[in-house]
Amino acid sequence: MSPTPDDRELVLAFRRGDPSMFEALVRRYEAPLYALFRRHDVQPVAAEDLFQETFLRVYRSLPTYDASLPFRPWLYTVALNCLRKKLPARGPRAESLQVAEDPSAADPPPESGAHATELAERIRRAVLALPAGPREVFVLYQYDGLTYAEIAAAVSRPLGTVKSQMHEALRRLRLALADLMKV
Repeated sequence: MSPTPDDRELVLAFRRGDPSMFEALVRRYEAPLYALFRRHDVQPVAAEDLFQETFLRVYRSLPTYDASLPFRPWLYTVALNCLRKKLPARGPRAESLQVAEDPSAADPPPESGAHATELAERIRRAVLALPAGPREVFVLYQYDGLTYAEIAAAVSRPLGTVKSQMHEALRRLRLALADLMKV
């Protein structure tokens, strides 16, 4: 195994009887999945429960999982299925969608803090106003860093549909935030 094993190597090692490899998968995906659940208005304790439910299902399914397929989209499929069972039909609330921050960015001057908070709130509301399909694709791409192919696999939609939904999300966001783009 390489110094930092990829997901497939961890799955195969776990199947060969090394339980620490499953623990490595859990550690690798704990923060991203927890963040995914929180962005969908799941309270912290419930997000932890969903994370545990997701990995319980993964644990039970790993013996039959096709290791020739990428693990990350499959894991997100399991996580999204768990989430959909718990998520109310109304979708997430604006305060639960976190705007990614660049940790290397310089601290803004104090007077711009209120503006940044207002801007983040506008973006959250615009994203949450998207229809469910385009919103899901946008969030998985922008906040979770999945590729279009990974998103297509995770949400069980054709790649062309995922690209169309991303295009629709971006079109709607440009319209909703047009006043912010005027310089």
